[in-house]
Amino acid sequence: MRIFISWSGDLSKNIAEIFRQWIPGVIQAAKPYYSPDDITKGTRWSSEISKELDASKIGIICLTKDNLDSSWIMFEAGALSKNIEKSNPYQQWTYLQVTYKPEIFSFSR
Repeated sequence: MRIFISWSGDLSKNIAEIFRQWIPGVIQAAKPYYSPDDITKGTRWSSEISKELDASKIGIICLTKDNLDSSWIMFEAGALSKNIEKSNPYQQWTYLQVTYKPEIFSFSR
């Protein structure tokens, strides 16, 4: 099961990295895609990301107050939404508000 993790900005990137490390320990069949780790050096990053967006049926979009207007986040969210077939809207979107405190996530490093 492929999971695309979308991020934009430093805080969002840190949260995405935590998800990247945590998900395989919880769902062994999951293969999270996190661009800083999963893009092969020397490849065209835009085609790599597009290919992964097409292949992923699940996505985690790491939104913060700083990236709500990010065109890149909007692009990736739109690309992920193209893969949604007929389903219940509650299965498509989940909103979780988290107060980020680095000490909470210190166990994962």
